[in-house]
Amino acid sequence: MSDLIECQGEDDITMEDMAGVVGKGPASEFEAFLKVWSELPKTPEEIISKKVYFKGKPDRQYAVNGILASHFRDHPKKDNAEDILRYSYNLEEEFAVCLVKDCIMVNKAVMSSNPEFRKWTTKYQSLIL
Repeated sequence: MSDLIECQGEDDITMEDMAGVVGKGPASEFEAFLKVWSELPKTPEEIISKKVYFKGKPDRQYAVNGILASHFRDHPKKDNAEDILRYSYNLEEEFAVCLVKDCIMVNKAVMSSNPEFRKWTTKYQSLIL
């Protein structure tokens, strides 16, 4: 698929092209992925600054959480931890907990030493204890 996309460009690929490469089932899944991907902000900064939330759309929110956790893995800084913690307050509870838990697994020291972390744990204590 990646070779096909590179040759033809993402916008010019048809379902038949994809099915010819990977089969009808995986092609359908990939088409659904592309639809979700096209709706997502592409940078963590855009997610945080524009306060992008996908309430009621768990597939999109999981993807956004993944973008933020990956960014934190690559840039485990105090400011990034604080931005993520503050961003999470407006998420549905389960997504807030998943996001921060993923970031803790990436770098517990930076996340838990942030002053905002105490406030966050107080807010979500009934879910994490």
